[in-house]
Amino acid sequence: VEVASENWQDDYGKKRAEYARRGVPVYVVVDWRRRCLVVCREPEEATGRYQQEVTYREGEAVVLGELDGCVLAVSEVLGGAFGEDLLQEDIERLLAERAAREAAEARAKEAEARAEAERAAKEAERRAKLEAEARAEAERAAKEALLAELARLRAQLGSPPEA
Repeated sequence: VEVASENWQDDYGKKRAEYARRGVPVYVVVDWRRRCLVVCREPEEATGRYQQEVTYREGEAVVLGELDGCVLAVSEVLGGAFGEDLLQEDIERLLAERAAREAAEARAKEAEARAEAERAAKEAERRAKLEAEARAEAERAAKEALLAELARLRAQLGSPPEA
């Protein structure tokens, strides 16, 4: 028994063919979208097809002789608390998956922002260091220029140089 959901193409295509190839005597698809049960019987292993396919609607019942005469009332399967529970579980699962994905995306964005902030801080630190080195070099050059100017002026005045 398969319960068709978002991947109903798999339930009606790939899975049905695989079960037929393996000789599974009866294959039942609970189809919420179409509100029915689809029962496939008499598998052809060579072709991967079932020779018999019958659709049962609400108000009908399926007797599965292959399963010791198990009776499935379509309305009970589709409309009972069981069906609502499955739908609620699917909704909760999808919401949890979306919340987890959004949380992961948020964490990734936060990590990117932290990394960018760290890169910016390192770049600012590097620039500040370069500016400090440039100021120190300018101060040394200015000091040398002043000392040279002082020595030149003393030479012009004829005074002895001071140490």
